[in-house]
Amino acid sequence: MASRIYHDRPNCRACCADKQGVQPTLLLLTLVASLGLSLAIARIFLECVFHLMAHRGLPFVFYWRRVAFATVLFWMWYLTPAIAESHAATRVMRLLLP
Repeated sequence: MASRIYHDRPNCRACCADKQGVQPTLLLLTLVASLGLSLAIARIFLECVFHLMAHRGLPFVFYWRRVAFATVLFWMWYLTPAIAESHAATRVMRLLLP
């Protein structure tokens, strides 16, 4: 019964998407959103650089230890599978750990 409800449509008009209109629109929206985000990030970065040049300090409190910890944590998460698959890394680990 459910298959008859969803699949018995004349000429397949209700189930076919308008790909000629939808895909370019989605592509344009994605392009505009990414452009806006990149401009916002660039503006914030440049404001911080200019503030550093003028006042020799950032306009906000920057926690270096937290940033370093998050960076190390990300790279550990990102590189762990590659290191685990590497045969050279496993040989070095066997040499270091008896």
